[in-house]
Amino acid sequence: MARIKMRLNKDEDAICTCCKNGRDLSLDMYDVKIGNVYFTICDTCNETLLAKSLRASCLTNGRLKSKEDVAIIRRRGRSKYEI
Repeated sequence: MARIKMRLNKDEDAICTCCKNGRDLSLDMYDVKIGNVYFTICDTCNETLLAKSLRASCLTNGRLKSKEDVAIIRRRGRSKYEI
């Protein structure tokens, strides 16, 4: 299971890790945790992250799957129902 978490940052002194903009140039700031790594991003960088993630997902879902790919997909599906 993916260990990704995200929450709204309410700190007035927050600075975007990506573009270095502060709260005064951003509508919202978000704290993102991937694994054990924390970083803060602004709403603009969050939109960019969403667009790039969506593009990667579409590329993965749009390509022809090999036998190995199908086996991985089936294995993932079975692991959701195993206790």
